[in-house]
Amino acid sequence: MKRTISGIMLMLLLTSLSAFAFNIRRVVATTSTLSVKPPTIIDPSLTPDNTLIINCSVENVIDLFVWQIKLFFDPITLNCTGAWYPSDHVFVGKTFVPVVPIIDNSVGYVLYGCSLMGAVAGFEGGGTLCQIEFDVKSIGKSGFNYSEPYGEDTYILDSNLDEISAEMENGYFSNVPAPPIEYTLTITSAVGGTTDPSPDTYTYAEGTAVVVTAIPDAGYYFDHWELDGVNYIITPITVTMNANHTLHVVFTTEPPPEIIGDINGDGKVDMKDIGIAGKAFGSYPEHQNWNADADVNLNQKVDLIDIALIARNFGRTL
Repeated sequence: MKRTISGIMLMLLLTSLSAFAFNIRRVVATTSTLSVKPPTIIDPSLTPDNTLIINCSVENVIDLFVWQIKLFFDPITLNCTGAWYPSDHVFVGKTFVPVVPIIDNSVGYVLYGCSLMGAVAGFEGGGTLCQIEFDVKSIGKSGFNYSEPYGEDTYILDSNLDEISAEMENGYFSNVPAPPIEYTLTITSAVGGTTDPSPDTYTYAEGTAVVVTAIPDAGYYFDHWELDGVNYIITPITVTMNANHTLHVVFTTEPPPEIIGDINGDGKVDMKDIGIAGKAFGSYPEHQNWNADADVNLNQKVDLIDIALIARNFGRTL
């Protein structure tokens, strides 16, 4: 008998705890929120003379019978052109009292609301209260801020006309262009010369192609670049600013080795060298087109062997 009574008491206790937990969940679930949707509009393409629309919405509400909002905005950036109840607003399908929105584009606010009529149950759940349209006047920023304190000009009421506790989540608009992405180029030089631009740290916009030239002092020669720790022997060097870069130039007292085919002495074999040899083709000393530099094999004439030697080294650099 005692065991039976204990079992009944345990069942009653569990039932009470379950009901209590359910009520807690219901209270938590029905915390109401007034919000602006979308909550953030950051769009540089919304330049002056463009239009944008926001929704004023409610979430997790029980027995909504009356709502009123006063929403502030920046009248320097935006101009309100209208407010309305959309086709899917929270009171659709019920008898309600519409009002004409009050729009003040000097101070920058919209006052709007709606109420149900008769002995009807209020709205439960979440949905759109109204939509508000703005013309963009200038480049700038604006909040979409519900008036404070809650309960004065912005509030929601139940069917007993009692205030429903609610949180307010404001919105934000900006059409200010994002600042360009910038990276730094740090140029340093070893003993024996300098660079153009001179050694320093420079800031460039993303994608900029920076040309840097090595300038040896007298008695020194360019040896190599160290770009982010990787060696390069071409000069000038072009650095594309897709990240922060470090560029170091190294000079040497030893002259660079001669490249066969570098007729014009610019440190590389290219079509200019082949063109010079082509112009001197068939010449010899005392010939009017003679060019001793084009006589690569030093046989006192410029012929196909010279041009072949140059072509074989095409693309080589110091």
